[in-house]
Amino acid sequence: MRRHGPLRWLLLPVETKHRELDAKLWLGCCAVERGYGVILGEMDELHEKYLALPRGICLDKSIASGKLKALRRMHRAGYRLCVNDEEALMAYNYPQRFLDSRLSSESLSMTAFFFAWGERQAELVRGAYPEYADRVHTVGNPRVDLLATQLRELYAGEANGIRERIGRYILLPSNFCDLLHVNGPDFRLKQARAAGLVRNEDDVRMHAERRVHRQRVLDAFVEALHSIRHRFPDHALVVRPHPADDPDQWRHLVAGIDRCQVLYEGAAIPWLLGADAIFHNGCTTAVEAVLLGKRPISYHPFWDDRFEYHFQARVGSSVDKIESLLDILRTVIEAEPEERQADDRGLGRYIRVTPDRTAAEATLDLLARLESKPRRLEYTWLNPNYARSRILAAGKRLERRLRRRLRRQPIAERKPEPLKLQKWPSTALGEMEERLQRLRDVSGRFSDVRVTHLEGRLFILTSDTQS
Repeated sequence: MRRHGPLRWLLLPVETKHRELDAKLWLGCCAVERGYGVILGEMDELHEKYLALPRGICLDKSIASGKLKALRRMHRAGYRLCVNDEEALMAYNYPQRFLDSRLSSESLSMTAFFFAWGERQAELVRGAYPEYADRVHTVGNPRVDLLATQLRELYAGEANGIRERIGRYILLPSNFCDLLHVNGPDFRLKQARAAGLVRNEDDVRMHAERRVHRQRVLDAFVEALHSIRHRFPDHALVVRPHPADDPDQWRHLVAGIDRCQVLYEGAAIPWLLGADAIFHNGCTTAVEAVLLGKRPISYHPFWDDRFEYHFQARVGSSVDKIESLLDILRTVIEAEPEERQADDRGLGRYIRVTPDRTAAEATLDLLARLESKPRRLEYTWLNPNYARSRILAAGKRLERRLRRRLRRQPIAERKPEPLKLQKWPSTALGEMEERLQRLRDVSGRFSDVRVTHLEGRLFILTSDTQS
């Protein structure tokens, strides 16, 4: 159905489906309960079709420098822009890099609210941009709601299914996309240049030194997998690639290790829940594991202060020798479930966790302060903005074809960017309905919320009581 309203509208762009979609669906359902219509879906597609959509609030996943053009267009069109940065943990590992690449004075000037994961992130942003301090609010992130409340039961059945299929397993969530990136080994450097983070030869040299360091760490992790295979013969080993990793490169690295699988399936949460033990190097899933009541192990066989993920290394347990890793893996595996938990009390200032008032509720309480007039969704040719959006999209497609021809790119190579395919695999309406039903079953809410397909990778959430 392409006509709805008039309603107040909330737009929820999603960059990485397996990481964000369930949390955005949870937030969107809560918003529908408060009278909003919600449009959620793949980030780039939503940004491309902004002209055809009803003006409202857009809660984006970042206001990074690379998104300024899109932010300017949406701001000029009349959207109220807000942000809850999905890469917020960068603020705790590399504060200056976070400030340089993830926000700017211009992007904050267009942002009504900057939602921080924790008070430490909020203090960092307020200190760097005091003129916008009143726009910065600590709410947490709806992803945390799925970890630290009863909503984690969303994944219990899937976690049990994984255990039945694989058996007992030890999980390695990868954080090596700087070396194994699906878009090629030079992509990270190109990305850093585009973000203005590589300004001179010293920066290029630093990037090269980081690659050398990370390669040593990766080699040590492959060796660790061999050692773990020998020490724990009854356990399967599962490598979960980073969303930007090339899984085939991981398969090549572990090809000689018996019962070691490389699997990137669904959200990380059920894989964390099902694992007997988790070890990593700087992976965000370590923080998710702690919030799930797990005790992740940070293994850092080589340490260089310039390149480490200090925050992730502090959660759970931390070791720097292979024998120490093997010993603590055994301790965690043999412990009673309640003894496997890490102490999460130190996370408070970094990640807001208050189950009695979820991040979704805190976010919507603040969004209620923004003026947002009820508008109709008219996603048809009767809407002049829809027609204009279609014409602009056709022009962009033609431009891309002409560029490929100018580069004389063979037809066989004209494929969608592999990173986009990994970040947002195909999603049918039936899958969205199943996700919504699971959310109803676990929360006991949202019985009158309906999901419909708008177009492509975009979906609409509305209530039966809304016109």
